[in-house]
Amino acid sequence: MSRVASPLILCYHAVADDWDSDLAVTTAQLREQLEYFAARGYVGATFSQSEEQRVAGDGGRRVVVTFDDGFRSVLRARPILDSIGFPGTVFVVSRYVSTGQPFGWHGVAQWLESPLGRELESLTWEECRDLRESGWEIGSHTLTHPLLPLLDDARCRDELEQSRREVAAHLGSCETLAYPYGQATAAVAAAARTAGYRAACTLRFARQGEGPFLRSRIGIVRSDTLRRVALKAHPMVSVVRATPLARLAERMRMVGSSRQSFDQVAA
Repeated sequence: MSRVASPLILCYHAVADDWDSDLAVTTAQLREQLEYFAARGYVGATFSQSEEQRVAGDGGRRVVVTFDDGFRSVLRARPILDSIGFPGTVFVVSRYVSTGQPFGWHGVAQWLESPLGRELESLTWEECRDLRESGWEIGSHTLTHPLLPLLDDARCRDELEQSRREVAAHLGSCETLAYPYGQATAAVAAAARTAGYRAACTLRFARQGEGPFLRSRIGIVRSDTLRRVALKAHPMVSVVRATPLARLAERMRMVGSSRQSFDQVAA
C-alpha cells in the first residue's frame, strides 16, 4: 500500500500591510503565496478535514492554511482565501476572544502602547461564528497563551480543557489545537489527547513525529520571499526536518536560549 502524502500545513499569524513585524504578512504576500500553491495543484482543507483525509487514505495534494492567536486582522485574509477557494483554520486564545482585551503576551506586548496597538485585537465570538459558517475551522490556542512545557500538569490541563470547552460553548465544537509558540513535549501532546482534541500541531523546524498530536507546520513570516516559502515547502526540506541532525540543531538552539527569555514567555 502506498504511503499517503502528508498535507502542507502553513502557519501564519496576523495580516497587515503597515505593521512591520514578522508576525504580520501583507495582503499582497498572502495572495501571492496562496496563488503559488493553487497554481501547483494544491487543494485547500481545514486542519480537521486534512486529518479525516489522512484516515481515509486520500493521497491528494492538500494545503492547510492556519492562523495562530486569532488576530482580528485575519478577517483581511478571508476575501483572499475565498477568491482562491481555500478555507482557513484559526486557532484562538479563548480568554482574549471572551474579554476583548488586546493580546499582551511575550512577543507582542511591546506593541501595546504604539500606534499599531490596534493590531493586537482579537476576533470576537461573532466573527469566529461567521468564519465557521463560511467553511473555516476555529480551533483552540489555549486559554491564555502560555508556554505549555513549562507548566505543571494541573495548569496545563486547565489551559487545554477550559479553552476547548469555551470554544465549543460558543461555536458548537472544538476539535483541534495549536500549541502556543509551537512548542509541545510528549507529555503535553498526551494532555491534549486527554482533553478531547482529535489533533494538534506544532511549529518547530525539527519534526517530532507523524502522530496526530504533533503535526508539523511550515511557519511563514513577513521577511519570507516567495522563493523562500517555496523552499520551505519543498519535499526535500520536509525530509531534512525529520532527521536526527535537525533535532540536534534545534536542541542546541534551545540550549543556547537564555533562561530569562523562557521566564518571560512563561509569565
